Amino acid sequence: MADKPMHVYLNDHLAGAMFGSDLASQIKSQSEGTKPATRAGELATQIEEDQQTLSDLMQRMGITKNPVKQATTWLAEKVSRVKLTGLSSGESELRLFMALETLSLARRARRRYGARSKTSKIDIRRSTRASSTL
Repeated sequence: MADKPMHVYLNDHLAGAMFGSDLASQIKSQSEGTKPATRAGELATQIEEDQQTLSDLMQRMGITKNPVKQATTWLAEKVSRVKLTGLSSGESELRLFMALETLSLARRARRRYGARSKTSKIDIRRSTRASSTL
């Protein structure tokens, strides 16, 4: 399990990437033929690249994926569909707005606290050495 700070940090980011990728894919499929669908498809691809980078980094560092965080993230995304379809609020016309807002907040946090997809190619050797001191 994640017992070191780097383990927790990378598992948290992996969970966020899983959620974001699923949400972007959901937006794309629910709004085909619109600008939001096109942009959501692009974002899903970028987030999936980030997710793969995180998985590769974790593997090289010997960090296992936390199955509880993986399952919780999967479940949270599925439950979010109830909220984002408008079933919980009775406002189905707001579903796209709520989904886009959720994705926007996640992207803003990622930009503020993390690296962008094209610049997030982490120096694995340096990261591996740094994690061994944690």
